[in-house]
Amino acid sequence: MNSQSGLAVVTGAAGGIGGACARRLAQAGYSLLITDVGAASLEAVAEGLRADGAGVEALAGDMADPAFPGRIAAAVGARPFKALVHAAGLSPTMGGPERILDVNLFASARLLDALLPKAEAGTAAVLIASISGHMPASPEAAAAYDAPLAPDGLAELLKFAPTAEAAYALSKRGVLRLVKHRASAWGARGARIASISPGIIDTGMGRAELASHPVMTGMIQGSPLARMGRPEEIAAAAAFLCSADASFVTGRDLTVDGGELAVMGL
Repeated sequence: MNSQSGLAVVTGAAGGIGGACARRLAQAGYSLLITDVGAASLEAVAEGLRADGAGVEALAGDMADPAFPGRIAAAVGARPFKALVHAAGLSPTMGGPERILDVNLFASARLLDALLPKAEAGTAAVLIASISGHMPASPEAAAAYDAPLAPDGLAELLKFAPTAEAAYALSKRGVLRLVKHRASAWGARGARIASISPGIIDTGMGRAELASHPVMTGMIQGSPLARMGRPEEIAAAAAFLCSADASFVTGRDLTVDGGELAVMGL
């Protein structure tokens, strides 16, 4: 992979995928602005990266706070903003439907809005989605979540998400569509935007979901590679999408799932 320069923003950096992405981008040569909700855990990640020689700034905050994306943009300042890996998000065991939709989908839109003015030629944004976003939905839900996102549309979309599991799947469906809808705006600045849909990944979040949803064990065993993914494998895909090697890739989703969707016929 080519050596990179400039600033990379990584959200959810205290989590398994976000932390792996931060390490991979630091190794690629970026300076980092990392964020997460817990200040202590975030600073521990920052200290580890600094020990390895990376230039790192940590900014703690809740993605559901409408003001937080503006704080991230202000922290970017006038520095050359070259990459975003947006890994912050909630799984079904971590909140109710409304909070999951707000954090996973609406906060993602607010973050893209805040950082778009910072984008320049060669900037790449990568949003972490999920294979859950590829699952079939009712025609009504599909139409609602496939449409361009209205900033005040949380209550309308919540009608289709009565459970945390439904909210998670639909929020990630919305993220997939958000990438498509925003590709032209980012392209107008010479920038790109894409998403990654991980399968079941061996992180704290992934293990918690596995314990709460035994059906996931069968999904793993029935997949072509018959194992959980590693966060470093998601980080490698994110680093590729952020790099010049992916300079003609935008508005699309990359599934990194060990073949789980393939065996489902999706």
